[in-house]
Amino acid sequence: MNIYSPDEDIVKCGETIRGVILVSHGEVEVLRGNVTERRMKRLDQFAQECLFVDKVSAHTVKSNGFSEVIIIPRTDFQQVINSQLDKEHIAQLKDTAATLSKTTMKANKMFGSGDEMTPTDGFKRHCHPNSFFRKLWDCLILLGLIFYMFAIPLSFMHLMENTPFSGTPLLLSLGYVTDLFFWVDFILQWNYFHYFNEGLVVFDRDHIRQNFYEHHNVAREVVGLIPFDLASCILGGRFCHHFRLAKLTRLPNIAIVGLESVEVMLSELKIEIDLVLYRVIKLNVVMIIVVHWCGCLWYMMASLSISLGQSQNWRLADENDELLSLSHSDYGGFAAYLRSIYWAIVGMSTVGYGDIVPTNIIETTFATVVFLFGGLVLPAVVGGLAAYISNLRVTKKLFRKRISKVRMYLLRIKVGDVVLDKVSRYYDYLWSCQGGVMEQGE
Repeated sequence: MNIYSPDEDIVKCGETIRGVILVSHGEVEVLRGNVTERRMKRLDQFAQECLFVDKVSAHTVKSNGFSEVIIIPRTDFQQVINSQLDKEHIAQLKDTAATLSKTTMKANKMFGSGDEMTPTDGFKRHCHPNSFFRKLWDCLILLGLIFYMFAIPLSFMHLMENTPFSGTPLLLSLGYVTDLFFWVDFILQWNYFHYFNEGLVVFDRDHIRQNFYEHHNVAREVVGLIPFDLASCILGGRFCHHFRLAKLTRLPNIAIVGLESVEVMLSELKIEIDLVLYRVIKLNVVMIIVVHWCGCLWYMMASLSISLGQSQNWRLADENDELLSLSHSDYGGFAAYLRSIYWAIVGMSTVGYGDIVPTNIIETTFATVVFLFGGLVLPAVVGGLAAYISNLRVTKKLFRKRISKVRMYLLRIKVGDVVLDKVSRYYDYLWSCQGGVMEQGE
């Protein structure tokens, strides 16, 4: 059993392989030059035939992170089987090892991880899962989803008023550009984007489409892509904001794609962000999104009140308030949005200044729901922030204290520097792998 650090070589190119390599924990890469041919995870094997024959490695095998690898030496293995088996069974084992090795090579070629079979020309070379283009594309997807997260509620504000396209040209123009981007993304994922399957790169188009069907709801994707609002404008001559709500079908992806994109990009840029800080940032982002949605819906409640024949609404009462000197049309309508957000923050924080109040049963019902559930959001964020700050680095400090005691003991018994270095590396690995959680009997 061997423990390897990130980017540490297990077998170097041109080095004699002394036995079979079995991955016990973590991820190991097999490279030919600078090209990753295979990713091995738990229970994956490499160089099975080296249990019987000497072989010089044409690949570099290295640890992708902290990993545990079992190396079964050929000499020890030969001693065991020679003492336990006859020549016929040994020959069968040798044939089996050779067959497994050939099967692995065929699988590499079939699924695209063989260097000579992986597409490296034209646009296809950018479709590899580890290419810079794919990582940049994932970040653009995240930005598109964030845009939908904030733009769709802004459409709510004009939902009941049937505002024409000229009323919100910038918002809708950016929306259609984002729609076009997701159309391109749909085509690329359905036809071109390679993916990993058990550590191998799959680039066959039929397999790519099958994988797309397995991981995506095609009907929901299509509904989210069709520009129903633009079609209504072309066919009926009137723009309808209602159809922008079809983009809501894409929002569940932000919880999956968004977080993965952020984590991958941080790892690629080699930026280490504290887990506590990362959670605090996510909580605050959630609070901002909830406030934005509640504010936009609160604006829409006034329009809904007008549509249902109510004589009074909060926007009218707010503009007619003699204590205020404002118009909701100021700054291109931004004043109305700002007042709506102000109401959402005041209401959800349960401060309740009372300068913006519901004026009819529709607005009262909505405000009650927001105060009931929104009042739980801000305390949750504040409480979570306080809990995270109070426990900031507590686990790491305790673990470092434990390591310090171990180091003092080793120095007291005067062990060598080599042993001291190995123990330090082991505890570093234990921290990165288990977050300082010690096994029973440690």
